[in-house]
Amino acid sequence: MKSVLLVTLSWHTDHQEAIFSMYAQMKAQGVKVWTLTIADSDYPAPHNEDNYFVRAPKNPGIEKETFNFSELLRMMKIVRKLNFDIVYFESFHFWNYPIMLYCKSKRKLLTHIIHDAVIHKGDSNVRIKTYLNKTIIDLSDIIFTKSKLGADTIKAMYPKRVDKVRCVSVWREFSGYSQPLGEKVLFFGRLNIYKGIDELYQVISRTPDIGFIVKGKPDSAAVEVVKRIKELPNAILDGQTVPYAKLDELFRNSKCVILPYKSATQSGVVIDAYKHACPVIAFDVGALGEQVLDGKTGYLVPAGDVKGLTNCIHRIFSMNECEYSEMCHNAYQYGFSSFSAQSQVDDFMNAIGVR
Repeated sequence: MKSVLLVTLSWHTDHQEAIFSMYAQMKAQGVKVWTLTIADSDYPAPHNEDNYFVRAPKNPGIEKETFNFSELLRMMKIVRKLNFDIVYFESFHFWNYPIMLYCKSKRKLLTHIIHDAVIHKGDSNVRIKTYLNKTIIDLSDIIFTKSKLGADTIKAMYPKRVDKVRCVSVWREFSGYSQPLGEKVLFFGRLNIYKGIDELYQVISRTPDIGFIVKGKPDSAAVEVVKRIKELPNAILDGQTVPYAKLDELFRNSKCVILPYKSATQSGVVIDAYKHACPVIAFDVGALGEQVLDGKTGYLVPAGDVKGLTNCIHRIFSMNECEYSEMCHNAYQYGFSSFSAQSQVDDFMNAIGVR
């Protein structure tokens, strides 16, 4: 059985959770596995002889701290001493490249995720990010996407790299079932234009009888819309990153989760909702149709149909206790069977060639 190094240098706790939840499942199956992640994250990571931490730059691109050569050299010293056969990168970071080049020189199997095959419209540095995707695809032996749509898109964009592409599910660590207790609609994640905050503003305006919680840091291009949302009397907007320890409380105190996205390759927010048994209401864009079962785990609405979103919100709030409990159970059970580390470990290990 081959040994594996799991890497994320991202400060986003969803990537930390992906790495450490899969680490736990692989270790339980007898795989020799190490992790390399960032220090000082608020994710409750295990700290034993298998887990290594570095002070990587918070910005995954180029900034002053990117050239912290002493820490970079310390990281590479760690990598060189580990006798792994396969490396898996869960997220993009500029410091991935020295590890990737080392792996190529030592003929170690190099696998890397591409979360967004096509960079979202309205995102910054579209051309640079597209170029970086291409370099990752060229360097890697296996490219992972977390949706069939993402895999098909990469195959179409890079026809000479078709044999490299694999599809695996998004995964999280699921604990036991617990039905949400709240009476508010939750929007969770960075407040970007492509995540539909214009449409979110319209939805909140049209449903003054229902409360909304909007959690996430605003993008610079979204400042004006965020300001208008904050002024609505039925919206509580907090423009700060949510500490990992507060996520359970946030989702359990919500009635449902809304995703009015303009585009999406896939969404980890859907999985966060499912692990907390929260139904999801979303525009049917990108691969969200692969994640949301319309009428069972939530509702899918045609892209841009704001009235449809508001109707689905009212539908959930008008459910009796039995109907709502059934949808919550559906969300959790479908999430566990399709998107938990527990259910996905065998597929992941087969995809990266552990066995």
